[in-house]
Amino acid sequence: MQRERDTNLPPGFLLQCSGFRLKLAGPLGYRRIWSKQMLQNLERLKPLALLLLRISLGAILIFYGRAKLFTQTASYIQSFPRFGLPSYFTYIAGVVELFGGCLLIVGLFTRVVGLLIVAETVFAIVWFHRMGNLSAVQNYQVELLLAVTAFALVALGAGAISLDQPIFGRKTRAKVKA
Repeated sequence: MQRERDTNLPPGFLLQCSGFRLKLAGPLGYRRIWSKQMLQNLERLKPLALLLLRISLGAILIFYGRAKLFTQTASYIQSFPRFGLPSYFTYIAGVVELFGGCLLIVGLFTRVVGLLIVAETVFAIVWFHRMGNLSAVQNYQVELLLAVTAFALVALGAGAISLDQPIFGRKTRAKVKA
């Protein structure tokens, strides 16, 4: 089925839609824009994408957890009570971030760790920015990005390139076959 559309295409161009394929016809002939095969090829990248997501989130969490536990502990211990939290929350947040980041990198207990990170970062957004303007995203953009990234890992899991897959993946397949 060929239809000429009155879109922003230059004169002499035609947009062809058939099934999952989009083709653009112009002076040089047809060029395929998108197809079902391209989507399947992108689907094959999902394990790599989840691995990169886990590694990047894990590295950021290790950076912040290490600061809370080893390099800037005194400043964090002093700053938490200013926000009405006990100073030992520094250690709780540091342990969750440091060890959670390590677990995310290797892909072990990814959904549980992701849920803990979501809880911690949403708590940080609500607690530390409760007196400020929540529409001022620049004040909590890092926490928001960490929460959304961790939530994506909670929803999608660790992926095929992880320790979760050989440990927990077979049990779910056995249940599906039964």
